[in-house]
Parts: sequence; structure tokens; C-alpha cells
Amino acid sequence: MSLRDPFTGAVDFEEVARWGIIVGIFCLFASAGAASEGLGVLYPYEYLGNLLFTQHPTFTIASFMVGLMALWWHEQFRGGYF
Repeated sequence: MSLRDPFTGAVDFEEVARWGIIVGIFCLFASAGAASEGLGVLYPYEYLGNLLFTQHPTFTIASFMVGLMALWWHEQFRGGYF
């Protein structure tokens, strides 16, 4: 499930494509389900945007900050900078 090749450390494009296809299929089903209920194709994304940016903006900002810090630390330790 890693997006990097364990031998070379380069990006594994097949795994990235696999995750993109899985996310795309999930979004397709969410859009089709909302459209079949008469809510519109973009309703799941509007609902998610409203939930994240209007109702809980502090949680969203904190999550992005922690995620960026985790990515930075991961890259630092992977590169040998302790």
C-alpha cells in the first residue's frame, strides 16, 4: 500500500494509478447515488465542502497543518536528516 517502490524509493506509478482508479470509482458511485435521489451530481462534494469549511474550519485547518508536518518529518527521516 506504499506509494513508493521499496527498492529504489521512487514513486510507484502503478500504485498511484490504482489508488486514483479506486477513488474515481468511489466518487462515481457517490455522484450516481446522489443523482438517482434527485439531489444533483455535485451534492456529495457540496455537502463535504460545507462540512469541512463552514461547520468545522478549525478541525480542517489543524488536520492540514498536522498532515504537512507529518509529511515533512517523514521526508526528513527518509532522507537521513536526523
